[in-house]
Amino acid sequence: MNFREGSRRLALFVGVIGAIACCYYSWIFAMDALDQHHRYKEFSRLAALPIVREADESRKRAITTLLAGLTIDDDSTIDRDGIHLIVWDRDGKIEWIDPIGAENVRAQTEGAPFCECCAIFMMPIFGFFIPWLAVRAITWVLIGFTKSTE
Repeated sequence: MNFREGSRRLALFVGVIGAIACCYYSWIFAMDALDQHHRYKEFSRLAALPIVREADESRKRAITTLLAGLTIDDDSTIDRDGIHLIVWDRDGKIEWIDPIGAENVRAQTEGAPFCECCAIFMMPIFGFFIPWLAVRAITWVLIGFTKSTE
């Protein structure tokens, strides 16, 4: 076996290890994106409940009828129909909802952008080709120093 064949095998081995590592990391990113999507769906489901819409509308009516100088609390305790607390931000949007007997649900963006979804699928491919090309480039340079010109 010569140097060139050994370097090819080394490049293939390093590329496969890189692809396996990037598969693991892309799986972690995919699970985060899926979790974000589930949190968004849960928040949308809770925000669409009639009790939450009713509390949001009553808060908006209260804000418009306030006299100058008076303030309104940023939260509203409901304690019925499965909702314990609703918290609004300064812009008047629902920041998070506290269901009775469950974890707080914060407002989420809809999901991962298209670029991030593409990156999740491209990571294993880059994980193979980047180390593979690096070993091939190093081998090419080393062979250039070892070959004699006759």
